[in-house]
Amino acid sequence: MKTSADIKLTEEILLEAMRLLDDVSPKMGMFERQHLAGLKRKFEQHALINENLRLKLNEIDTA
Repeated sequence: MKTSADIKLTEEILLEAMRLLDDVSPKMGMFERQHLAGLKRKFEQHALINENLRLKLNEIDTA
């Protein structure tokens, strides 16, 4: 199974948003930087799992 174009686009948008947040992090307060660190950790953990597992996780209906 191949990663859909929507998933790839979403991941690219998230990566760009994380870069933007890193650029403005020096202007953030302590709590905003802590929140950013948590987001970065989740994003990095997501990037570490292999593509097939990521696809299966994306198929799970969590609603």
